[in-house]
Amino acid sequence: MIQKLKSVIVLAALSLVSPVALSQDSTPELDRLAEIINLPKQIRVQVELIEMSHEELTNLMTKPRAGANDQDLRDACTKLVEQNKATILETTSVIARSGQRSSTESITEFTYPTEWEPYELPNQLEVPESGDGPKALELIPQPTPTEFETRNLGTTLEVEPTLGEDSRIIDLRLASELVYHVGNENWSQWVTQKGDGSIKLPTMYTLRLNTGLTMIDGQPCLAAVQSPKDDSGKTDFTRKIAVFVRCDVLIIRR
Repeated sequence: MIQKLKSVIVLAALSLVSPVALSQDSTPELDRLAEIINLPKQIRVQVELIEMSHEELTNLMTKPRAGANDQDLRDACTKLVEQNKATILETTSVIARSGQRSSTESITEFTYPTEWEPYELPNQLEVPESGDGPKALELIPQPTPTEFETRNLGTTLEVEPTLGEDSRIIDLRLASELVYHVGNENWSQWVTQKGDGSIKLPTMYTLRLNTGLTMIDGQPCLAAVQSPKDDSGKTDFTRKIAVFVRCDVLIIRR
């Protein structure tokens, strides 16, 4: 009788122990929940730009969306790439800790002038008597750049993910940018025997995305659709770029 009473007391004591306390003595293979709660985590954010024809994108988007999980759209894009009907234009990825900002760049620093010294006539001009002397334009000093700016050409990705209490939902702040230098615009022509002093300003083409998203661990989301540039650097409305974003929660294990 005493032995049975002791067994009842032991079982009652075990029933009062919390699942978290029990999990500390369990093996990781049998206690996945405690592992997720206790181990540190970080988030990998991946952005993909997939270019295709306007018609192909329209076909992808004809089916109504029932949720934010766009895995079927991403799988359809993979098939289009395999059929040479789409191209992966760019893939960028960066890892960040929850609540902290992280960025990555693949750029070329392009420096160009923005302000110039104006043209000036010299106070005195010595014109030779013969007609073989320099022209008046050649005697005027060329415009001189005085102020410069630097623009990053290439890919820039900045993210700030915040992991929810369930370790599955991620609130994501994202800024993605892809910049091309497509040419120069001539604002003032100034060419002499001494060189070319024309005032030219660069023309940039930018694919930019700045948004906030609510993501699920491991599920891609079609975050935006953009129009690429054509060969002349103008917007090509016959082509489209699907921007997919994916977040993966990475558990830090020994």
